[in-house]
Amino acid sequence: MTFNWPDIPFSGTEVDTFVTAYKALAQAIYDDYYAGNIATDILKTPYQDTENIRVFLENGLLYAAFIIKQRAGNVGPGTDFVIGNSPKRITLSDAERIRLIQSMGCIGETTNIFSSFQENGENIDPEAPMGPLL
Repeated sequence: MTFNWPDIPFSGTEVDTFVTAYKALAQAIYDDYYAGNIATDILKTPYQDTENIRVFLENGLLYAAFIIKQRAGNVGPGTDFVIGNSPKRITLSDAERIRLIQSMGCIGETTNIFSSFQENGENIDPEAPMGPLL
């Protein structure tokens, strides 16, 4: 299986070393999922699906590298510590949004979405807007 790794818009010795190690770890995790070496029946629903794990690992690389860049103490993009400056804002297509909601274990009704979030330990205000999910 080949990952579709995102471009990392910043670099540095620490980041480059981390990215190499992350990719090796991600491949090992994915291989274990694919080979059935993970007891997925004890995991929450989104983490039982091999395709979801691949997507989570791909998207996690950029954010993890962003954190490494911030903590490295060097200069350049990715070091401003402004929480809103996410390295990548993803806009989902309607099909991707539907797949995300279905993967959360609900049928897309607002009350079911909140139930799913609460099941996973979130304290969601039912009056709060859902942002890009809906």
